[in-house]
Amino acid sequence: MAEGLLSCCQINMSEEELGTEFFNDLVARSFFQQSRHCASCFTMHDLLNDLAKSVSGEFCSQISDSLEINITKRTRHLSWSRKINIDDKFFEHVSKCNILRFMAFRWEFGRGGLINTDKQRVLFSTLKYLHVLSFNDCLLTKLVDDIGNLKLLRYLDISYTKIKTLPDSICRLHNLQTLLLLWCYHLAELPLDWNKLVNLRHLDMRMSGIKKMPNHIGRLKHLRTLTSFSIGKHDVNELGNLSNLQGTLSIFRLENVTDPADAVEANLKGKKHLDGLVLNWGDKFGRCNENEDSILERQVLEALQPNGNLKKLSILRYDGTSFPRWFGASHLPNLVSIALTESKFCFVLPSFGQLPFLKELSISCFYGIEAIGPEFCGNDSSNIPFRSLEILKFEEMSAWKEWCSFEGHSEEGQGLSCLKELSVRRCPWLRRDLPQHLPSLQKLEICDCQHLEDSIPKAASIHEIKLCLCEKLFLKDLPSSLKKATMYGTCIIESTLHQILVNNPFLEEMKIHNFHGPNKKWSSLDLRIHDSLVTLSITS
Repeated sequence: MAEGLLSCCQINMSEEELGTEFFNDLVARSFFQQSRHCASCFTMHDLLNDLAKSVSGEFCSQISDSLEINITKRTRHLSWSRKINIDDKFFEHVSKCNILRFMAFRWEFGRGGLINTDKQRVLFSTLKYLHVLSFNDCLLTKLVDDIGNLKLLRYLDISYTKIKTLPDSICRLHNLQTLLLLWCYHLAELPLDWNKLVNLRHLDMRMSGIKKMPNHIGRLKHLRTLTSFSIGKHDVNELGNLSNLQGTLSIFRLENVTDPADAVEANLKGKKHLDGLVLNWGDKFGRCNENEDSILERQVLEALQPNGNLKKLSILRYDGTSFPRWFGASHLPNLVSIALTESKFCFVLPSFGQLPFLKELSISCFYGIEAIGPEFCGNDSSNIPFRSLEILKFEEMSAWKEWCSFEGHSEEGQGLSCLKELSVRRCPWLRRDLPQHLPSLQKLEICDCQHLEDSIPKAASIHEIKLCLCEKLFLKDLPSSLKKATMYGTCIIESTLHQILVNNPFLEEMKIHNFHGPNKKWSSLDLRIHDSLVTLSITS
């Protein structure tokens, strides 16, 4: 897209959609292969890479560990991936290649090369036909004004640099489509004339230090990717004109919204291409009327209703007493993941049980929740609740005492039939009513729940269990499929330990810490029955 190869195709779809279609076709033909380590990364087989280099000839030059610099007047693509700094010899070769279109610097292991101001001026005064420029992970603290000379530049990557400011001249790059600022945590703000980048389509500011958005950013109507939006006093309505946003949008400092009408103008409900949304209330220091603030936050969240196509939703530091009406299957039927973090005044959780595609639910630091009741599952008793949920996590629930979500449902139809992972951490007053029928459970973690008097859930397929600081929990009917068990601060008597070792022939790792049972003699434990046991650690 940056080189204009997609705009010449007269097809009724966006360049991003067309490029994705081409790329997926190449993956299907094994030209690219998905990485085993990262789903969003792809590799290229050595033979195909060699073939591509052979076909591209002198038009493409890749400089790696070899000291040989093979750059000619016909070179269009240049990539530098060496572990040493760029020297004068390199710039001497580059200065002869004034028709270069693609130049990327990439260092390994964070050993970025220094790109000082003099080197930048040489590049920006010579390479005026550049379409793609990447300084990813370079030792770059400043961009010189001369970058404004790159009138044809469409793609700029300065991620993982220590850059502190962007020059005003960057706003003269009217052809710029993509700007990547990942992990530029020294960068505090963008230039004032940012709205002049009329062709900007992708702006990635994840983990940057930007705390204030430039004026009139809503005029960038071609913008498709806007990863972060930090709200000032009156600019949340700037989001209203950005109807083409897609991917995940994170909105920070929502405490600065003082009028719910401004939140309505943001028109999140109209952004049908967004599939991820993060709503974050930040520092509330100095507020004197918590009751009024709580009502305002409830109204603001109500006004920020997203489109029904949303798949992932995260809400942080929300202090309303309850959640709005749009939390539910009728308004957000496609939700797959929900994360709610830190609330002081919310006393009732939303009805998530009827969301048909919900796979992951995480609730942490909700200090006002004392009980989770049937409303958590939803009011429709005819439908099995949480029928798609695979991961459920509760953490830091200091007031939570009981969990009775599945009243009115039979054991077989109570829900959570697909649950694979259950984690309950730092819930010191929770006493009883863990769900018992979890046929698909594979991983169980219960930590710092000193008053929990229930028995662990029944699950024939569980292979990993972690129990920490929950002395009153019943350890019985442990499944025979265990592969990994970790127990800390739990009153494990020798007979229970022996039962675990004898009844779990596939056990690979066993760790018992802070053992204080009545008998500390391990002579009766016959470990020879365990051919699979790799790690056994028992400490008092």
